Amino acid sequence: MTPVVSIPQLGSEFDDFLFAPVGDDAKGMTVSVLSALARLDVDPREEAAKLAQLPEGRAVERLTSLLAVLPGGISANPGTIATRLIALLTRRSGPGTASRATTPHAATTNKFPAAARLIAISLLFVACSLGAQWIIASHQPPAGAADGHAAASDSDPAQGR
Repeated sequence: MTPVVSIPQLGSEFDDFLFAPVGDDAKGMTVSVLSALARLDVDPREEAAKLAQLPEGRAVERLTSLLAVLPGGISANPGTIATRLIALLTRRSGPGTASRATTPHAATTNKFPAAARLIAISLLFVACSLGAQWIIASHQPPAGAADGHAAASDSDPAQGR
């Protein structure tokens, strides 16, 4: 059996930051932080978690540098935008403080509901399969009835004449 790799689940604590508008690109489309980071091939939630761990000044510098190299550019000053966006991040109390979602305990507590859903879906599939077989079997004529009817008509000479 292949070992299961545990991937920590990140919560919605960064949603205000990730879904905030950055500005308009060259085509006039509004770009969010989420789409900007995705365009840069950077995992948005991981980057948000990293930025939240940094001191505010370093986080603004990091985000400014990312926004400055955004393909298609943006319509406003990257430094001004980064300052506004970093203010939306949930700040941590210190550099050693891990976010609630990245602690080992949080990763293990998220496994049970997924396993329970998988078991429930499997049981539902088995129940539906058995139910379908029962319905099909109940609508079939008994095996001897078709053969008995044909045998009776062949052996009765009065019916044939």
